[in-house]
Amino acid sequence: MPEFVLAGLYKDTLVITEPSTPPSAKLVVKGNEINSPEKPKVAEKQVEVPKWWYGSNSQRIAILVEDKSNVFIGEKELEFLTNILKACKLSISDIALINYARTPRSLEELIHDPGCTHFLLFGLSPAHLQLQFNFPLYQPQAVEQNQLLLAAPLSSMMSTSPAAKAEKMKLWNALQQFFQLKG
Repeated sequence: MPEFVLAGLYKDTLVITEPSTPPSAKLVVKGNEINSPEKPKVAEKQVEVPKWWYGSNSQRIAILVEDKSNVFIGEKELEFLTNILKACKLSISDIALINYARTPRSLEELIHDPGCTHFLLFGLSPAHLQLQFNFPLYQPQAVEQNQLLLAAPLSSMMSTSPAAKAEKMKLWNALQQFFQLKG
């Protein structure tokens, strides 16, 4: 038999080197191709961007500190802050704890990401958030549709001295107003 006749009898490949599509494969129309088998969807690998704040931020509350020696905050300060949050009926999962020393941001940036509406600044001034005005400690301020509260650094409230107790009392009174804890 001549070669061209033999080649005409076997138009398709005799040896299959790629896995074939199972008969149950769904045929679809894609672009100009008709009845092309649908390719299996490959799960896209999602790259998780590391958070630059600590906490889950479920209540959209940013607590900003300035701690140059820790990633977020020291262990004793975290324990003290956790107790403050408990008194306010909040937890670490309700907030975004941000160490301004590691990740400085403007108020506008903080409103966008992590998306907060309440900002409690321990030992920071409005200038840190690129605000052009100042206001006193422990007096909640509305800035657009956001609430800000300035407080002394956490470390200044952690001792048992009369001055530390006075700062804690000022903070507690301000937090009751800030979070509307008084009925």
